[in-house]
Amino acid sequence: MASVEKFIEKVTSARCLSPDFLSQDIWREPDEIPSFNDALETIERTVRKGGNILVWGDQDCDGISSAALLHLALTSAGASITTYIPDRKKEGIGMNIGSLKREILRNKPDLVITVDCCSKDTEAASILRQSGIELVVTDHHEIPSSFLDGRTIVNCRREDSLYPFGGLSGSGTALKLALKFSQDPYLWILSSLGTISDRVPMLDENRTIVKRGFEALDKFRFESIDLLCSVQESPLPASTDELKKIVISPLASDSSENGISSSFEFLTKKPEIIDAEAMVRRSREWMDARETYFAKALKIKQYAGPYVFFHDVDVPRSILGSLASRLSVAEGKKVFAVGALDEEGFETVEARACSGDALTVLENNGHFFNSFGGHKKACGAKIKSEKVVGFFESLSRTPDHEKIEKRFRIDIITDKSELNDEVLLTLASFRPFGQDFPEISLEITDMLSSNPLEGKNIFLLNEKAKLREATPFDDIWMYD
Repeated sequence: MASVEKFIEKVTSARCLSPDFLSQDIWREPDEIPSFNDALETIERTVRKGGNILVWGDQDCDGISSAALLHLALTSAGASITTYIPDRKKEGIGMNIGSLKREILRNKPDLVITVDCCSKDTEAASILRQSGIELVVTDHHEIPSSFLDGRTIVNCRREDSLYPFGGLSGSGTALKLALKFSQDPYLWILSSLGTISDRVPMLDENRTIVKRGFEALDKFRFESIDLLCSVQESPLPASTDELKKIVISPLASDSSENGISSSFEFLTKKPEIIDAEAMVRRSREWMDARETYFAKALKIKQYAGPYVFFHDVDVPRSILGSLASRLSVAEGKKVFAVGALDEEGFETVEARACSGDALTVLENNGHFFNSFGGHKKACGAKIKSEKVVGFFESLSRTPDHEKIEKRFRIDIITDKSELNDEVLLTLASFRPFGQDFPEISLEITDMLSSNPLEGKNIFLLNEKAKLREATPFDDIWMYD
């Protein structure tokens, strides 16, 4: 029988992690995050003076969680605060100029704080400056120095950032500020939701955020989480996978009108069972629709040179990104999914890269888009319907200089005799699992899989020390 220590040594070596990784709890003071201290001073001054604050969010789970935790923290500090979550379908991502001007007239803010967006929104910044309104941007999307323009942008991904970790989500960035005003453990829960949903690397401070989120779930009761569990007849989530299914998926089914987000309200006000039921129902409808569209995507996908291209005008915008992600994992290529035709003749591009940089590909084809942005592995654009064919043809002529080799990610090769309960529990203590630190992959030579992958019996060990068979769409691949 191989020792537990031997297994840990194998996993540690395979993942290139330090031996004390399991015990690390990394959390840094945020002083080296660009503009952090300036932002903190601006917010504290506005709160002291009793000024009005407008928090501007984004309608994905990371953006909603970011807005919720900052709203709650500043409210607890006595701030006069209003939060606006734009409808992505109607208003896009970032500060829609028409909506911003309306909110300026309606709420008369002295300070606008953005979360999970707006690093590149220079026009909106100019409008606020001309109106005498201060602006603090908190974000985590890539931004070149040419866009800084003297603004207060709290963003670890700025080109001039000296902060040791650039992988924080929008909610992780917002949490750094929120903790200066409140120590409510619920803030860690909210940041965990944003961190997991945005698929940022589950490394460094992101692991700490999720660990502390689970610790808070174990120690305290939170009405919003309890109600979602109750409606689904589920115990409290004990793993990132369960948190996705039970909490994040319903929250991601958000509906927004005039800046009022149903998921934001659910997280920050007294939650009602009727709202939880509606969120869960929308979530299940979304998952059913996703499976239907994914089956279609597998049939009609095309190869545009080295890339995978998928085009279906009927696919809802909320599903496009998920389709692109799954295709990217399955194909081992950069995927560009286009669809969600709107009333003004625009379609959405969702780009995903299992490895490498998809954002640069969008930048090189920027003349086709009305707007684009995001991360290297997950980004998007807005394109006029009549330009889609031209974009496809351009992709077909665009070489991909990043050579990607796809192979199994196998952490341990073993047999059934070595896998006792102690070993499995110890391996599972690597939790939390997630992006760039996925479930532990085992090739168990004498445990037959009902669906062997390339002739190998591949199993995954989850955070609850349970083994399951791997599927082609699991995060079981490595890319060079």
